[in-house]
Amino acid sequence: MTNFLFCTKPISGHITPGLPVASELVRRGHRVRWIVEDDFAEMVERAGARHVTPAHTPSLANLIEAGSDPLNAQFVDLIPGQLADYRACLEEFPASAVITDSTSGLGAMILHELGGPPWATLGVSPLALPSPETPPWRSGLPPATTAEDRERYRRMHWEHAHVRTPGVTRGLNALRTGLGLAPLEPEVSIWDILCSSFLHLQCGTRSLDYPRPGLSPAIRYVGATVATEPGATADLPPWWGELRGDRPVVFVSQGTLATDPGDLVLPTIDALAGQDVLLVVSTPDPRGLGPLPENVRAAAYVPYQDVLPLAQVMVTNGGFNGVQIALSHGVPLVVAGDTDDKPEVANRVRLAGVGIDLHTGRPKPDQLSRAVAEVLADPSYRDRAAGVRADFAGHGGAAEAADLLIELATGALPRQPV
Repeated sequence: MTNFLFCTKPISGHITPGLPVASELVRRGHRVRWIVEDDFAEMVERAGARHVTPAHTPSLANLIEAGSDPLNAQFVDLIPGQLADYRACLEEFPASAVITDSTSGLGAMILHELGGPPWATLGVSPLALPSPETPPWRSGLPPATTAEDRERYRRMHWEHAHVRTPGVTRGLNALRTGLGLAPLEPEVSIWDILCSSFLHLQCGTRSLDYPRPGLSPAIRYVGATVATEPGATADLPPWWGELRGDRPVVFVSQGTLATDPGDLVLPTIDALAGQDVLLVVSTPDPRGLGPLPENVRAAAYVPYQDVLPLAQVMVTNGGFNGVQIALSHGVPLVVAGDTDDKPEVANRVRLAGVGIDLHTGRPKPDQLSRAVAEVLADPSYRDRAAGVRADFAGHGGAAEAADLLIELATGALPRQPV
């Protein structure tokens, strides 16, 4: 029996991908504790892990309100509190590995350097590791194909790290020095070390990422860790049987955070009203949508893993978890998202040929109507989505991630340059 300690940002999209991994470890007889705010205690406990309230780590909102730069607050100013919470937990729960999401892993890295256990990161967003072959984050550019591209991207990555955001690396180096650790090498920035050099479990597949020659063996794609198998049919809406009719099914969802239906849900309803499709809408307040057209069905909760095997297109704001579930079922996409990592997800969808990127978070109905019609009419989108589906099927998801974490905990995974 091995102890594993998880710690993630208190955001549903950062926690959800790790829950099946924790459940799989518990199912195999291991013990898991999870440090996260109390709002997510029930979710963590349902997965079989024991919830731990962070006593020392401040919230990002409080740090920013107190005057911290947002980047420093997220990546540096949390570290002292994280260290205190890790150490308090490890005193009575000696974990063999610490697992964090990829945007909050630096406390675990510092803990290891100060004598703590090895750590793993879970990639809950598209892989952001800079390289000359990959375009800068949210640039919308394609992967490099020429020496000129690679030199351009190398320069752009360097400017982002050393000209636009040097303060966050300086802050980390100051903290490291204060803890008796050496600063990063001059050519290394904080953006180069967000993935664990022991094990980075990247959700998704290579077919849904940019080409990355020479990728470190510490980076492992594991497919979709979120649930992809159908759930209990008793929880489905009464109109569910209609999805097996003659009309193509289009599914639209804005995920768990961006819930204003005016962004995507209502424009999609307007776009497809009266068309020869059945539009299924997942939204927190279906009654707030008003009277629905004849071909629209709505519910407060529509399980992705149940609706997507029956859908021909998914319209989404680009949440990474939802896109992975769609593609694990071979469903092509129309993506309209412009916040957080959503432009990166949309760019990968476009470049993989598995959907259309509308390059906005508030599309017009005519944009949506044309995009859905194109995806339905052009079989190449579904053909390419089927190829990505096969790639997902070649991975074990949560089971594969659990295998790798057990190897990490038993010392079978050496530290690697990332």
